[in-house]
Amino acid sequence: MKIDNNLSSIIDNIPKKVTLVAVSKTKPMELIKNAYDCGQRDFGENKVQELVNKFESLPKDIKWHMIGHLQRNKVKYIAPFVYLIHSVDSVKLLNEINKQAKKNNKTISVLLQIDISDDNTKFGFSFNEIDTLLNSNLINELNTKKRDIELKTGKKIRVVAVSARNINKKRKFKVNKKIFYKNPLEIFKKNKIDILFEAIGLSDGISKKVVETALKSKIHVITPNKALISKHGNELAKLAEKNKVNLEFEASVAGGIPILRSIKEGLATNKISKVYGILNGTSNYILSEMENSNENFADVLKKAQILGYAEPGNPKLDLNGFDAFAKVRILSALAFNSKISKHKCLMEGIEKIELKDIKIANQLDLRIK
Repeated sequence: MKIDNNLSSIIDNIPKKVTLVAVSKTKPMELIKNAYDCGQRDFGENKVQELVNKFESLPKDIKWHMIGHLQRNKVKYIAPFVYLIHSVDSVKLLNEINKQAKKNNKTISVLLQIDISDDNTKFGFSFNEIDTLLNSNLINELNTKKRDIELKTGKKIRVVAVSARNINKKRKFKVNKKIFYKNPLEIFKKNKIDILFEAIGLSDGISKKVVETALKSKIHVITPNKALISKHGNELAKLAEKNKVNLEFEASVAGGIPILRSIKEGLATNKISKVYGILNGTSNYILSEMENSNENFADVLKKAQILGYAEPGNPKLDLNGFDAFAKVRILSALAFNSKISKHKCLMEGIEKIELKDIKIANQLDLRIK
């Protein structure tokens, strides 16, 4: 089969949102150019030298993917032009990619390789390493960007206390045992604090106690805790106002947009009639993947857990609708200046959705979201 016919056949049989990457390793320039002339733009190579040679010889609008194992000392050769690095398997490699990206004044997208077999002979992050990598960024950001923060705010950031369940957990940064507290409430007795960052994640209990104590002590609070804000946000906001401090919770709902500050400040004089959108990434991925892959709920959930889109242990809060419900309560309270009663809002998860439901929706030219 000729390249043009082959490409057309493949493209006709894959979902529109899927990007076809042509693996061009060991293939001659002439064949790659033929595929390029047929409209193919994404190509994958597994050896740095071959990738560099082809980049120099072929059209510059090609998106080059590094799909093989990459050594740290070779990142600098592909950093100026590589589109996506597929197999990032260590923090050291990630740091080197970041270093070279800064030198080239660009962002390099990467895919993290996860070893789900727990086989030490294979490349890839373990689940514990991924958890540490994704959840230890706050202090690391504060430590590495102190100067940037000072230039923008005129304030110097100094971490004076840290509390977590386990001091011995493997982290991306070193925990200073002198400032570590097993009981977070002890922090207020021994330190002068200006800002508290709470990320425990509970709607009540120690999360609520810590935030209340901080606000009563005239300490500003920053929290991404949607469960806490959706349930107690009104009373906590009044407590903050009473003590003339800020309660900031932008990251509790779609922090990457951002939406809450836009509603509170940018749209303060506008009348908002409705708010809608995709509020839970886990559910969104599962429903989309069920449709695209024709796989059932249980199989797609396992895939989501492996990829990090769903909690490996207990993804219930994402699947039963509570995560989206908490975000809706916060959005609605700000958009409509009211508070939702938990007993007057229907909340239903996606656990009972079957593949046949997806197919029926497609027949009706609808999608389940």
